[in-house]
Amino acid sequence: MLGLNSITTEPTDRTPDWLITYSDLMTLLLVMFVLLFSLSEFKQSEKFQGVARSIHAKFGRPDRPAEEAAQLDAIISSNLRAAHERRTELLGEAN
Repeated sequence: MLGLNSITTEPTDRTPDWLITYSDLMTLLLVMFVLLFSLSEFKQSEKFQGVARSIHAKFGRPDRPAEEAAQLDAIISSNLRAAHERRTELLGEAN
């Protein structure tokens, strides 16, 4: 009868120890650069803002979208108010 030790064999293709250490180092280096990038600040220069305005003008996007958003918000709220009043009238007539 064969013993338990004779059944198990050593793996023939092993990864070198230095390669595991190297891959750990590269992973940590990548994580460090990702953290540095995520914590960095992006300051918009005048040149960048000029290019952005030029692109917005070329493609028809307005320079002041906040004003448009306020106008749209007012339109939406007035439409919702009118719909609510109409619904209240219809429910009042049904009773």
